[in-house]
Amino acid sequence: MLLPNYRQRIGISLLTSLVLLLMAASVAHAQGSYPTTWSGIYPNSTSDNAGCQLCHAANTSNLNPYGKALCDDPSGNISNRIQAVAVVNANSDADSTGSSNLTEINANTQPGWTAVAVPTYARGDCSPTGSTEPAPSGIGLLDPVVTTTTTTLPPTTTTTLPPATTTTTLPPTTTTTLPPATTTTTLPPTTTTTTTTTTTTLPTDLCPDDPNKTEPGVCGCGRSDADTDSDGIEDCLDNAPYDSNPLQTDTDGDGVGDAAEIGDANNDLTPDSQQSNVSSLFVNYGQDSVTLLTDANNSLGNVVTLPTDEIADLPAGVNFPFDLFEFTITGAGAGNSTTVTINLPDGAGPTTYWKYGPTPLDGTNHWYEFLF
Repeated sequence: MLLPNYRQRIGISLLTSLVLLLMAASVAHAQGSYPTTWSGIYPNSTSDNAGCQLCHAANTSNLNPYGKALCDDPSGNISNRIQAVAVVNANSDADSTGSSNLTEINANTQPGWTAVAVPTYARGDCSPTGSTEPAPSGIGLLDPVVTTTTTTLPPTTTTTLPPATTTTTLPPTTTTTLPPATTTTTLPPTTTTTTTTTTTTLPTDLCPDDPNKTEPGVCGCGRSDADTDSDGIEDCLDNAPYDSNPLQTDTDGDGVGDAAEIGDANNDLTPDSQQSNVSSLFVNYGQDSVTLLTDANNSLGNVVTLPTDEIADLPAGVNFPFDLFEFTITGAGAGNSTTVTINLPDGAGPTTYWKYGPTPLDGTNHWYEFLF
């Protein structure tokens, strides 16, 4: 069963219209998606070896400065927030050490901790607690290390010349001998010191498992930074990636831009863009469309489609012709259930569908056949 307020990724294998039953769960399940999403965006960084203290203080009810930056960011879903704080805001520096969050993540250090105590913030509303806290022990390097090499040249040698004597002899009748003339010139010593600074550069390929990228960019390793509709917003952040929507207008707040929701899929004479329980979106790089519907007293949110050719860990031997879906449902209430209907293009013949997440027997995120 699907959990409310929990982001889901569902692959549909040749699916026409299926009903999903969603059961409510505790908030703790929702929080668990932050480290998983973070690791997926920065698979080559070991900063997350710090566990909860990557974003939290020693008391996980409070946040460190990096957790505060994630809490304040208005970018929407978890993936967008993490990328906005570390990548889109390229000069962001949560712990104020002079190194940006992305530089610290790439250097496997802590973007929320430094050698001196940092302020902490309440997890609920991101407000200051009024207290500071030193970095916990055992969380690895706190800040990037810059190596400086200084070269000193040898001093200059000064040479003193011997005195010079000049004698002039007049005709034989008169001889005049001039006194010796001595000239001594002492040059002052000259010392020149040249300082050379050498900076160690990290390996250039930060996405070794992605043949198309050498650094995460805006969308992270494994995701293209393409802007299909040329509206200035990358597809991974665009709420209407196949329809120009530079203002990202989303009237019903379901995560799908108004430019993509142009129809009335449930035939109730109200445009889908004005109903938060109905989301219509293009899939398969804009070649097909799919509609998600839930009960009228519930709301869909953070609805996105993920192209299958950008997901590296799909189950072997399974074909997902209409991409993967990720969404959140609110309004069902704890202990209640709701129905989600997925309308596929005409002629589709689904056989089953899959879900990505933990199960009672395996607490890690993994693919499994979802037999509702």
